[in-house]
Amino acid sequence: AELAAVCERFGFDGIDLDFEGINRTARDAYTVFVRKLAATLHGMARPRRLAVTVQDFPSAEDEASMAFDYAALGAAADEVRVMCYDYSYDKPGPLMPRQWYCDILSFAGSRIPPGKFIAALPWYGRDWTGGGPEHEDLLHGQIEARTGIAGYLELLARHGATPSWDEEGGEYWFAYEREGKRHTVWMPEHRKFAWMAEAAVAAGAAGLYVWHLAYTDPASWEVVRAVLEECVRLRDEEVSPLELEKVKEGLAGRMVLRLETSDELASFFGGDEVTTGDARSPEEILKNLRAVTAGEVQSV
Repeated sequence: AELAAVCERFGFDGIDLDFEGINRTARDAYTVFVRKLAATLHGMARPRRLAVTVQDFPSAEDEASMAFDYAALGAAADEVRVMCYDYSYDKPGPLMPRQWYCDILSFAGSRIPPGKFIAALPWYGRDWTGGGPEHEDLLHGQIEARTGIAGYLELLARHGATPSWDEEGGEYWFAYEREGKRHTVWMPEHRKFAWMAEAAVAAGAAGLYVWHLAYTDPASWEVVRAVLEECVRLRDEEVSPLELEKVKEGLAGRMVLRLETSDELASFFGGDEVTTGDARSPEEILKNLRAVTAGEVQSV
């Protein structure tokens, strides 16, 4: 009731629940909470939406061991954002190995109703000290002057490192020494994001959610543009400019891009600050996206 009152007071369109690190013993209680909250929000004079984020290692063989009941939450909520990252957290390794990601997509897609499953994808890397668990999340660009933390490109340049591509993980990694300690870095980039996005659409995901805009490899915006245009095409071969704008605003279409709200997002859709300087047409970008995901493009 209090959350519904907050929506009414401030004019919110709904509630976004993001409880992480939940113990599996709370599985049933959390499901009941989500069902009651969804019923309350949907029953308001102006119905509100409920989005839930789930963070789990799916186990089809032992679903009762999971902290989140994907099927029950999918039935109750309007949107279920499945976090497809942080496979490696306490020790160095890929943030999202290929097979693990495919298993998550298959598991979620078979339990969450069409139109509600949102694939949450990583736009960041990780820098571990020693063998872990100490680490810090890593942005992509040259950002130390602004944030105080070196980004992926700065570390490569500073330490003369050459990243290696791990095919199983589908990510780059490299190691360097700092203050007498070995550091290991794993970093997804636009090739990985292109593959993730296409696999999510193929698995039935209704949208993408990324964490988060500040971390990204700028080339990933090409993938965003290509995926958006492709999903517009899949929805309707002939779309008017007005309908295209509605898709961009997240109001219609087969895929809606669920991204962190920021001034950057607004300027991206306006075509200015967050663009990559790529003047190619959506068709050319989409062709490149397909080449990337097919493995035909081997270099960044």
